[in-house]
Amino acid sequence: MRNAAGEFVRVLQYLKDGIVNLGYSVLHFDPPWVNGLRKFGLLFLGDPRRLPYRQGNDPYILTSENIVQLRRWISALQDSKIKTRLGAQNLKMRTTIDRAGTYYEVTHERTDTADRLIALSIALESLLSPDDKVELRFRIAQSAATLLGPDARSRKMIFASVNQMYKLRSTIVHGSYDVAKYRSGDLASEGQIRDWASLLR
Repeated sequence: MRNAAGEFVRVLQYLKDGIVNLGYSVLHFDPPWVNGLRKFGLLFLGDPRRLPYRQGNDPYILTSENIVQLRRWISALQDSKIKTRLGAQNLKMRTTIDRAGTYYEVTHERTDTADRLIALSIALESLLSPDDKVELRFRIAQSAATLLGPDARSRKMIFASVNQMYKLRSTIVHGSYDVAKYRSGDLASEGQIRDWASLLR
């Protein structure tokens, strides 16, 4: 989605933790009580998210501080120099970030825990994987912990969390997972997925 709505959604996905997905459009009325009235011939375009995120109990809400930051980001995206850099295809770091971003954004669309876990691990690997694939899990976990952890305790927690993510990813990719947990969506918890998405963001 390269249109204005798509770009706005993309900015919201990176602004703060939470799920932001615009895969369809539908009529919605304000004030909200009007939506409780019966609507005849209601049409939607696109593919609605069939399952509410966290049973609809975790809405994406912008605080006044978020709105200030959002305005700064949108203003920056309108700057011609920044647009040129974001559109560059020949810069290795830019293509790396673009690939990681693509998989991170997929996690906002998917509802299946395993799909989201795989997409997050690909995104993290795109950003942090060394050219040498030996001890890939260890090196990615170490890089994430070093870059994101403000202190030793936080770095240990991030290292352990990313290591766990790659362990689960391996069980899915290599078919050694618990089938019952996989089918019920309990292979990884929603909290784990949320934490890993937050690290990646």
